[in-house]
Amino acid sequence: MGLGRFNWYPWARYLGLNSGFFILTGGVIGLWYPKMILGVINIVVGLFLMGWNWPVAPFTLLGPFSSNLWIRAVFHAAAIAPSILLAPTSTGAMCLVFAVLMFIRAATNGEKWEPPKPRAKRDAGGKDMSAIKAPEN
Repeated sequence: MGLGRFNWYPWARYLGLNSGFFILTGGVIGLWYPKMILGVINIVVGLFLMGWNWPVAPFTLLGPFSSNLWIRAVFHAAAIAPSILLAPTSTGAMCLVFAVLMFIRAATNGEKWEPPKPRAKRDAGGKDMSAIKAPEN
């Protein structure tokens, strides 16, 4: 990242994560609405969005499904449909609109998602323990 370049992907991912939380909690409230099936669908959609935007193991192993930002934009846009139909989940749906716009912006900028790398083990003093070798006997 050079000076003056802004990465949109992290913002889109966090907004998608927050939208998933709003949709999940709205779906739980929606269970007491007359169309309870929409509440159940939104709970599933919210959990899916939260799992996909917070890199958990099943989603990081799916290759282009996880790394392609155009695919992410399309699936986030599709998640708006069931969420806009229920009043408690409409806030999450509105947030998803902006997440989709940010994913599109990140994709047009050529940004890419890369899986998180394992961190080096550190001791209590903050020193990197991976470079220290055990004594040979």
